[in-house]
Amino acid sequence: MSNFAPPLSRDGFVYQGQLFADVGNLNRHPRASEAELTALLRPSKSPKDAPQKDQVGHWYVAQLKHYGLPPTKDKNAAKVRLLDALNSKKLKVPPGVKKLEATLKKEYDAANRKAKAALKGKPSESEAITPARKRKRGEDDGAPTSATTPAPSKKTKTPASTSADKPKTTKPKANSSTAPGPQKKSNAAPKPKKATYASKKGTYLLSVPVVVSQWPTLAAMPKSLKILLCPDGEKLWGSFSFGPFSGVFLFDQDQSGDTFKFIWRGTDTSDPDRVRFTTGHGDMRFLDDKRIDGTFYNLYDYRCAFEGKLQGGVRQCPRDALSFEHEWDDYGSNNDWFGRPPIKIPAGERPPGGRQTARSSTLSALKSAETRYLPNEDAQGITRKPSAEKSTKTLKKGATNKQPAKEESRLQQRETQSTPAKGTSSRASIIQREDDLYSNSPSAMTPVYNSDISQITGVYDIQCPAIEDNFLDSQNNLKLLLCRETRSSRTWGAFNFPPFFGVLQMNPGPADYSSVCVTLGWRARDVESTAVRFGRGCNGSMEFPEPGILQGRLFGLYGDIVEFWGRRRPGPKNCGHGPNQFEEEWNSFPSKVYGERRGSESDGELYDRNGNLNPRGRYSDLFEKTWKS
Repeated sequence: MSNFAPPLSRDGFVYQGQLFADVGNLNRHPRASEAELTALLRPSKSPKDAPQKDQVGHWYVAQLKHYGLPPTKDKNAAKVRLLDALNSKKLKVPPGVKKLEATLKKEYDAANRKAKAALKGKPSESEAITPARKRKRGEDDGAPTSATTPAPSKKTKTPASTSADKPKTTKPKANSSTAPGPQKKSNAAPKPKKATYASKKGTYLLSVPVVVSQWPTLAAMPKSLKILLCPDGEKLWGSFSFGPFSGVFLFDQDQSGDTFKFIWRGTDTSDPDRVRFTTGHGDMRFLDDKRIDGTFYNLYDYRCAFEGKLQGGVRQCPRDALSFEHEWDDYGSNNDWFGRPPIKIPAGERPPGGRQTARSSTLSALKSAETRYLPNEDAQGITRKPSAEKSTKTLKKGATNKQPAKEESRLQQRETQSTPAKGTSSRASIIQREDDLYSNSPSAMTPVYNSDISQITGVYDIQCPAIEDNFLDSQNNLKLLLCRETRSSRTWGAFNFPPFFGVLQMNPGPADYSSVCVTLGWRARDVESTAVRFGRGCNGSMEFPEPGILQGRLFGLYGDIVEFWGRRRPGPKNCGHGPNQFEEEWNSFPSKVYGERRGSESDGELYDRNGNLNPRGRYSDLFEKTWKS
């Protein structure tokens, strides 16, 4: 049954054809059956059965809501509660949820019938005006009706018999030529469409020069500018995240050519005083299997150009097509958006369409002084030869007849010189390494911090997909403090990755800004489970590629690897805590597990007061290794 009415929301549930549990941030999931949960939580050990793909954290949180189990925002805790209910055979839908589902179904069916009846008159008039031949072409596209299918079949058979009896007549030729024509088009059109949309799925990391130039802090977050694409049959859904701009878009159907047009609906939070909901048009081009570029119209500026590349070369989308559709419908129902939005074209601009909005016309329209972070497959592809050729031409024109050879030799020497690591020229700022092509690196901008490595002391805003995707409270709420000791290179840190809080130590710390990794150790506690982690396996690494920017990873904190990146907040060289406070917190973790130290205990003793191996002893690890060997 088609859904014509908007979804109904009540008591944390949403109904639109079926019941969905809403866990916030437009994350809605239907109820999974007991068999589906069993396959995920108690997978079969048989090699014949394919392993089930694990779901995201908010999917398990939604199942707790469906089955009336105690709520939690931790993915592992939700899995444990569902597994306990399965093992104890207490996994049942509560009567209150069943009653709510029946009530919402009754209300939604009534609203759906009214919406369907209101739209029923318009298609009937178009069908009456449309001639039979065009109707038959529509039937080949997959929309046949029981009343019209027999009629064209009989008409196509009679010309075939007459053409066999009278091959020289012109009428049968016209019929025979027109009959297979639509069939070839209808058979050829859907095949490339499905193959094209199915091959576009994935997460694309972007470069958006117009947005980054206005909000430079986004340059420190290489994965904050992205587009998700998710095919759904003949539809292609997408979502975008451009800093203060985010939303969802839907591609037009029955498209041909290199440019794919779409309509977007989104939220604009660029003004801190109010939130705006906007809609508009856009287009996108798929340059190859992994690279895209395109334009959003009337998003921030009239033309908001972007370029991107598939993340990691793997075609995975963290959202399903249903979540895109629900977000799209929510924008439409809340803002009364129906049909295509109007096109707002400023004076002197061209309307969006076709290849006129390609990269050459869109990105070259930017100001010459504007910083550009345009990704490119070949880092050496942006050469300096054209500029050198121009300069040689100008020098040849303005130089005297006695010095052309000297000027050309000087230019050749300049070209052979290597680009400095921290070049001050505009050319050096545009040339990037291949690893940094999609990092939106602000190296071309005026540096906010000086080159002194002690400037790493401060507060950093962090992004960490592994934590934010599985713990809803942590989204846009991650923070890292760093404090470098003045008399040594040892660097202390404290991270706030809810529900994980801990300290870290780099000894020795970084000596200079570079892409060289610096090893670290960490100690942390889990607020929800009250577990404390320190010791073996609690390590990681961090690098500081340029002032104010860091990238790192923690091993064993949550899963195998927790990757994060961030940018330092503007301000003085201070994080609010001294090195001694970090050291006290670091030393407090063993006491939380083994208890407070008594006066008779020391770091030099191998055994504690109970005759056991002293966990605080300096030689305990070495003694344990030699004992096991």
